[in-house]
Formats: sequence, structure tokens, C-alpha cells
Amino acid sequence: MLLNLINLAFEINKETVLTSLDFMWKGMLGIMTVIVVITLIVTLMAKLDSKAEKKSGSQS
Repeated sequence: MLLNLINLAFEINKETVLTSLDFMWKGMLGIMTVIVVITLIVTLMAKLDSKAEKKSGSQS
């Protein structure tokens, strides 16, 4: 009886842990995606800015 109860508690706990790990993994994946997107946008803007500077520098 006690062993059965411990096993049941372990099963419930295991499911809870796996669910929270799943949430954490999705959250980490989302944060990493946002970081990569922001990095790409900043890099692209820096490249466009340097091109615009070269054009304006050659005109004046």
C-alpha cells in the first residue's frame, strides 16, 4: 500500500516536472529566437546605415 502510494506520488511529480521542463524549454527557445531576430535586425540596420554614410560622404 505504501509502496503503491509512493509510486503514485512519483508518477504525478514526474509528470509535473516534465511539464515544467517543457514550459521552460519553450520559453528558452522563444527567448533565443527573439535574441537572434533582434541581432539580425540590428546587423541589417548597421549595414544599411554604413551604406548610406558612404553615399552621403561621396556626394559632398
